[in-house]
Amino acid sequence: MQVSLLKPGSSELQKYIECFYILKRSAQEEPINYLTFPSVFSIVVISQHTRTVHHKQQLTITYDPETPLETKLVANFNKPVLVRYVGAANEITAYFKPLGLNAFLDEPLSTFQKEDYTDFKPFPDYERSMQRILSITEQADKIKALESYWLGKLKRFEHPFLPQLVHAFSEAGEMASVTAQAIVLGVSRVTVTNEFRKHLGLTPGHFKKIIRLRKSISEQKKQPGNRLSDLTYALDYFDQSHMTREFRALTGMPPKKFFRDIAHIDPEYISWMFLSPPRL
Repeated sequence: MQVSLLKPGSSELQKYIECFYILKRSAQEEPINYLTFPSVFSIVVISQHTRTVHHKQQLTITYDPETPLETKLVANFNKPVLVRYVGAANEITAYFKPLGLNAFLDEPLSTFQKEDYTDFKPFPDYERSMQRILSITEQADKIKALESYWLGKLKRFEHPFLPQLVHAFSEAGEMASVTAQAIVLGVSRVTVTNEFRKHLGLTPGHFKKIIRLRKSISEQKKQPGNRLSDLTYALDYFDQSHMTREFRALTGMPPKKFFRDIAHIDPEYISWMFLSPPRL
């Protein structure tokens, strides 16, 4: 399996999209299984000639010549998901920044988010255009065409307080109180929670926990010798048992095992745990 990660070439798209990755598998490759973990990104997937079965916390993606295209939105999953590929695959995934996808849509993100893994057809020409883009052979040309498509849909996103809150929670994490932020903004805590759900698909509390998890992954990747006690206090967990509880809730395992087994496609965005037999 080949995975290529690319940043958007367009400076305008860089405001809204963190990265793309292209995944390709040949028909001869053995099935592969990996765990993926909660993220604050809105993840948009287009895949050629595959059929995906979604059952609880497991996705099985199988080559299917009778299915020209799958277009999916992945958001608001709060537990590890087991992904299994069987057969060939030709897939592009876009990681939209928190709030980023809203800048292209006519309706709030929650309108399209029926569950944590759902069909995604936001525009009348979307399927036809994505099918054409996936058929392009050269990787650079493929991404250029995809960027051109999204630039053509850009409307931008304005909100009286969500960008400010997302920034505060991303920087300060658990130290930024939802109640305190709501008071400063002159809105209720309920309003903050409802607007988060509407435009990000997450509650503020869940958002902050995932941010802290992702920061711990990044920090451990930068300094593999870090002791868990160092991470505990650097990332404002109350103590090591608090860190372990949050890790178990979000990853299904304690931090020591997680850091030992994780594989980084990119430490900021894509961290998978490859498995031999499928399990969850």
